[in-house]
Amino acid sequence: MQQKYYDVLKSLLEEKEIKTLNYIFENKIVGFPQIKREFFPTLSRTSAYRNLSKLRKFGLLKISRHRVKTGEMVSYYHSTPLCFKTIINPTSTIERKNVRLTSIDASHDLALTQVRASLLNKKGVLAYLMPNAIGSGAAYHGHQDLKELQSIRPDGFLKLEDTLGKTAWLPVELEMEPRAVATCRSLIKNYRILNHVPVVLLICSDEKIIERYRKAEKELLGLNKPLLATCLLSDVLSDKEIVNFDFSDGTSISLKNINQNENRGV
Repeated sequence: MQQKYYDVLKSLLEEKEIKTLNYIFENKIVGFPQIKREFFPTLSRTSAYRNLSKLRKFGLLKISRHRVKTGEMVSYYHSTPLCFKTIINPTSTIERKNVRLTSIDASHDLALTQVRASLLNKKGVLAYLMPNAIGSGAAYHGHQDLKELQSIRPDGFLKLEDTLGKTAWLPVELEMEPRAVATCRSLIKNYRILNHVPVVLLICSDEKIIERYRKAEKELLGLNKPLLATCLLSDVLSDKEIVNFDFSDGTSISLKNINQNENRGV
């Protein structure tokens, strides 16, 4: 009986609405401006809100609010358990424990949705998989290397392509707040254990966070080849066509042409 209700509910949705729900689930939380840009660019704000209100009335979406550092209240949309059962996981192939329907750090997760949208507009970037896509198993597609990273739970996988058509998946980490050096070392160590991870793209909100990670990397790896390629969040979100990620040894990689960096295994 319950399955019949789910089927009826799904039949009431248009294809764009189902895509919107999947998009919000993959991103975990999304602000209204970004949803409007992605799915309702030609509609007025009122009409776009009306579309999302329909999904809320069906119990498939929820809106929550978060107070950011400036004191401003920011609203965002996220999936509900009903949405997960009927739209995202109707065949029960995804373990609920591997995904999250809302956020425990809204400032970080809202910034991450902006990072994904921005990087997808950079040259050489083919795809960006968010944590829920990783947790649901949608990211793997036969890539055992990616599956092994689930325990680390990166902030995303970036798929890059060079001028020769060679592709590579790289984990992405977004840091908005300074961490203890010991915590930084722990993350680096976890990635270093996985020998197939040649580079971790680390995006930080300020230089101090980068300096702390570089200190931890030097303490842990010494003169060995660095693992972290860092970039400021402001650069990633800028209109630059090319974004450079810098290593502690002075070298860098570019998202435009990773063929030049094959010596790092990218």
